[in-house]
Amino acid sequence: MADHNVFHEGEVAIHERLGLAESMREKGGSMISGDTSLALQVFYHLQTFVFVGSIGRDGFPWASILCGQPGFMRSMNAKTLQIDARLPEGDPINDNIAVHSPLGTLAMEFDNRLRRGRINGVVEAREGSRVRLAVSQAYGNCSKYIQQRRAEASCSASPALLSRRAVLSAGQMERIARADTFFLSSYHLDDRSKPSHGVDVSHRGGAAGFVAVDDEAEIVFPDYRGNMAFNSLGNILKTPRAGLLFMDFTSGGTLQLTGEATLDWESPRLNDFPGASCLVRIKVREVVELADAFPYRWSYVKASPSNPKPELEPG
Repeated sequence: MADHNVFHEGEVAIHERLGLAESMREKGGSMISGDTSLALQVFYHLQTFVFVGSIGRDGFPWASILCGQPGFMRSMNAKTLQIDARLPEGDPINDNIAVHSPLGTLAMEFDNRLRRGRINGVVEAREGSRVRLAVSQAYGNCSKYIQQRRAEASCSASPALLSRRAVLSAGQMERIARADTFFLSSYHLDDRSKPSHGVDVSHRGGAAGFVAVDDEAEIVFPDYRGNMAFNSLGNILKTPRAGLLFMDFTSGGTLQLTGEATLDWESPRLNDFPGASCLVRIKVREVVELADAFPYRWSYVKASPSNPKPELEPG
């Protein structure tokens, strides 16, 4: 019988709301493991970047990107992941990673859109740029909503803090409104002894413009069904906070924000987002913009065939 504890109470509540409770109870144990499979270990070892979810001292989550040469992430064994990457200057993750702090990671590929996986856990050691993670959850994710991009160039990144604000600037609002991809960090930590309680970082994609910017302090995005685990929605239900990372694939810049999050299941605006289970509203608390945060550049190839809305040309 599958291990029912792979999902926490927030995730179970979402499953029940959507009529998925029985099927997810049965498949949960086969989806999510406490050990990193050999295939996932190899996949992580080959990557040159990873998305990371962390929690600030004020309890608000952040999503970040860390980069390195193949091998900068290495599984010491099925229970331990080591990451050796310089933390970008100005990124809140610098203050968030400490021994005993939870950390979520997501590795994926933009070029072939085939592979995506997560390893979540708790930091058991940090020495400078080297972090050792005790694994609590490891699993593969579906490849829905990944826009295909081609790697064009690599350079030596020199991260620089451009701004740290309480609300979005006009330029930042425009940038978000044209995005087709972002990364979402969320968490639930009521009982740290349970593997299902911790930080997740997930990919979100859709047609360019799928994130609505209502004003300088609030954005709204649809939640499209993926692997049906609903990790992020379950986290937000129990801990209504979220962190978002938007990447500029052509310049290497990043835009990060954190704030209060709410789930809206009844809004008439759902009609504007066909295929959405609900809307997620983010009330912005803090915004960080970095220049040259990562050393890779990607050109846009084509939209994911899973995108519910017709593609708009990305900016």
